[in-house]
Amino acid sequence: MEKESRIFLAGGSGLVGSATLRALRARGYSNILAPTHKELNLTDKVAVERFFAMQKPEYVILAAA
Repeated sequence: MEKESRIFLAGGSGLVGSATLRALRARGYSNILAPTHKELNLTDKVAVERFFAMQKPEYVILAAA
């Protein structure tokens, strides 16, 4: 991954996700999309499709439980 890559981190506020977010930032990744559950409900298919269409992440990390 390039340092400027657009990364979607699902579950970024949880235990594993927050550790992943810190590790990515520590390694110089800055274009990280980590919406909260209130910002993006992963069980809402339409909302997820809309998010992907608008944000166009290059990488997806699933840390949501």
